[in-house]
Amino acid sequence: MATRQLPQWTFDEFRSACRQVADAAKEAFQDGHRLEALTLLNDRRYSTGAKRRSHLLHVVHTELNRLFGSLPDRRQRCRQGRVSSH
Repeated sequence: MATRQLPQWTFDEFRSACRQVADAAKEAFQDGHRLEALTLLNDRRYSTGAKRRSHLLHVVHTELNRLFGSLPDRRQRCRQGRVSSH
């Protein structure tokens, strides 16, 4: 995600970009790059233009919660034999 373009984006464009990143991360979670993109948006400082950082962080947190909520929990994966219990 190009944070240099963020000051010119509307909230809807930012929300849409975050949603696309989260949806792509769900489909290929092992990749990790998409999850990292969202967490970097959460952790790093960048120019937000006229938009309040707290509003943008709310969008990022919403998409991270949606992403993590869509993943099967660890207990379920253990029962299915996909995660080692060690």
